[in-house]
Amino acid sequence: MPDKLLQKTLIVSLLCLFAVFNNATAQKKDSAKPAKPKDTLTFRQKYAYPNAKVAMLCSVVIPGLGQAYNHKYWKIPIVYAGLGTAAYFIITNQQQYLSFNTALKQRTSNPVIKDQYFGIYTIDDLVNNENTCARYRNISIFAAAFVYLLNIVDANVDGQLRKFDVSDDISLHFSPQLSPDQFGKFTIQPGFSLVKRF
Repeated sequence: MPDKLLQKTLIVSLLCLFAVFNNATAQKKDSAKPAKPKDTLTFRQKYAYPNAKVAMLCSVVIPGLGQAYNHKYWKIPIVYAGLGTAAYFIITNQQQYLSFNTALKQRTSNPVIKDQYFGIYTIDDLVNNENTCARYRNISIFAAAFVYLLNIVDANVDGQLRKFDVSDDISLHFSPQLSPDQFGKFTIQPGFSLVKRF
């Protein structure tokens, strides 16, 4: 079962990598072939770099791959640090939960079996510690899911914003404005204006 899952993961990863790196290679057009109509787009035209859908799909398959597709390599360690930290706390809290759960079962069995916390914690303490570890484990699972979803959203938004125009032709200026009041006198009022230069 794990081998089949590993094979499927590798196949999907390779297909995603092929789609990403296929956009990087240039092809020369053959002048002998007739031109295609404008309404039919090739795969390369439809998914031209940067493409937010490809970036999002890459991050769904392998966290951080969408950031690599968007050439934001500095974000990849942040993604894996968040996932690794959440995974560490999931594992640690689960181990502590199982330890307290086993001790509680031994303490409440008939006859009573001495556990590793015998003389340290009461039964109420064991129940409280077990519940606390379960709660922290669940919070860590939600944190891992949040980091994973944030990785997908970041890849999608970053892929869309790469096409956003941030040139000097568009600017926001603060300038005073003269406007008449009810008595016909002109007063200066602050105002904002969005300027597009052609």
